[in-house]
This record gives sequence, structure tokens and C-alpha cells, in this order.
Amino acid sequence: MGKLLLGEVQITPKAKAALADSGCSATLFLYRHESGDWGEVEAKVVAANEFAIEHGNTMHLITSQYRLNSGIVLMLSTSSDQATTLVHLSSEQTTHYVNAVEGYARWAETYDLVLNPLIAAEGPRVQAIFSEVPMRTAIDVGAGTGRHAIVLARRGVAVTAVDPSPAMMAVARESAIRAGLEVDFRIGSLDNRLPADDDQFDFLVCALTLSHIPDIDHAVRECARVVRTGGSILISDIHPDVANGLGWTAKLRSPGATYNLPFAGHTRSDYLSSITAAGCSITSLEEVPVGDAPIGTMIESSRQEFRNRKYCLIVVARKT
Repeated sequence: MGKLLLGEVQITPKAKAALADSGCSATLFLYRHESGDWGEVEAKVVAANEFAIEHGNTMHLITSQYRLNSGIVLMLSTSSDQATTLVHLSSEQTTHYVNAVEGYARWAETYDLVLNPLIAAEGPRVQAIFSEVPMRTAIDVGAGTGRHAIVLARRGVAVTAVDPSPAMMAVARESAIRAGLEVDFRIGSLDNRLPADDDQFDFLVCALTLSHIPDIDHAVRECARVVRTGGSILISDIHPDVANGLGWTAKLRSPGATYNLPFAGHTRSDYLSSITAAGCSITSLEEVPVGDAPIGTMIESSRQEFRNRKYCLIVVARKT
């Protein structure tokens, strides 16, 4: 019995040609891959493979590499849900740097299905704050698939959800419909002017978004603009300690291609100074370490190695 399922197998024309030139059959390499013989891969790839097999939908692929007698390196990549396997050459593996709108458009369909350690660390803390802040109206900026907007709507809050990605908003709408909740969904971006009036909301949440916005000062001013005086703003994001210090980025991996969504490089000071410059006073600040990511949400060796690095920044402020 194999260690994993191959799902739908596809072989690129270049891989077919290289196999034929070497007198090899793809069947042999599919068998090795399926049985857990990863060939010539680094230890970190082995760890990622084992993690993906154990946990199902993760942010990792299941990858192996084998050198043909011609010297060409053959790669096999299986999606973490084990639905598809691509046989291709290592030279065909591509990396793309895309902006947030394009990246999340590609990610939208699977975003809620993939085990994401940052969301696992951030989500419960942010949603616990919801119960501590009085509100009747709220706006979720950079709402994505609506994970925070839907929680707020379930609490009886009148929620507006804003995101620049129509694909992510479509997923969020479907989630709200399934839950029987009313949420006002709007397309909009913090790069421009938010589609909302001045002083309109009691509360604003902007989660895991500002790291993608080049002009953080403008973005936070927009957040403050739509909140009434005395209202609260909650900002969460990947911490600069890992985004800048370790070079961690948002990545979407698919067989044969990786899509990187680069961060803007904001510092901790940038977040805090932009909040105060927008006329808000900081009431709480939490810096969640990597070690607080729940066990089983990321490769354990990585969780231990970086356990003391700051992983998530969560700031609550009041508009004065």
C-alpha cells in the first residue's frame, strides 16, 4: 500500500521526452513517489512531505526528485490534498511574484481549506477581542473570505466587509448565505478610498492586510476615517520579526508553480506610528510568538526552532 494517493496524474511534454530519451517509464518514479521514496530532496522537503501527508490540506506540496541517467532531474509534485500529481522537470518549476489581488484570486477557492498556522494563531485572539469591545456596527477591511465578518455578524453586529479581490468576496458571500447571515459586501482597497462614509462605524478590524499595502500611513488614516470618535480599531498582521527578519512571505504552492505575495516591509514602528498619526490611541498590543501556533498547524521542527520569534502583531486602538 502506498504512503499517499496520487490523484489525477499529469506528465508534461518535456518530462515525457526526457523519460523516453532515458529509456525510463514514469511508472517507476510514480511508484517510488507513492511509496515515500523522495529521491534527492533536502531534509526540509522531507519534513514538509511528512507534514502534508499527516495533516492533509496544508501550505506544502508533497515533492520528490530523481536524477535520470541523462543527468536531467525529474520532479513529482502532489498537492497536499492528494488530488493531483504533476510529473515535470525541475527546470519547469516556476516561481511567480504577484500582487495581492492576483495572488488571492488564485488562492480564493482553497483559502479556507488550507491549514494556515498564522491564521490559527491570530484568529482566536482577534475574535476574543470582539467580545470585549462594545459595538453595533463594524467594518472588516481586507475581509478576504469573511472569517471575521461572519463571526461579527453572528454576534448580531451590522457588518460591512470590504476587500479588493472579487474572488475572495465571492467565497465570503457564499459563506454568509450558507450561515443565513446578512453582511454588506463591497469591493474596495486601502490603496485608495474605502467605500464608506466618515465616522460610520463603531468598530473596524483589519486583519493580515496592511503587510500588502505599500502606503501604510494612508491605509491607517482610511481605517480611522470611517470609525466614529470613541470607536475602536483592531489591526493584526504578520509580525515584522518574521516577515522582515526571516523573510517569511505569503505563498501559494501548486504542482509546478509557486506564487509569492511579497510584503511591503513595514516595521513594528511603522504600524504603531501610523496608528497614532491617524488620531488613535493604542489601548493594547500583543506580539504572538511562533511557539504559540497550535501544535499540528506547522512543521514541529520549525515551530520549535523559531518559537521565540514574534509571529503576529495585534494592536487595538481607540479613535480620539
